[in-house]
Amino acid sequence: MSKREPIRARREESATVLAKRFNVHPTTIRRTVSEERSEYLSWTSKRREDIRAYRAEHPEMSMRAIAAHFECSIGTVHNALHETA
Repeated sequence: MSKREPIRARREESATVLAKRFNVHPTTIRRTVSEERSEYLSWTSKRREDIRAYRAEHPEMSMRAIAAHFECSIGTVHNALHETA
């Protein structure tokens, strides 16, 4: 059996949901549908920059409102705003 190359894309659904849909183990989904680490890091870096820029434009907005705008967790917003990098 030949080894397949992983599909490098961002998943919209969790590995568990996809595994149930395709009747395979979640590890199979994680192994075959994954994105490159460098792509993931650049995506997260851009998201943090976007969050900081949005906060600069809208200083009156709470972290909860910013999280709702970006469809992410409040912790993600908190970490992006308080990161010391």
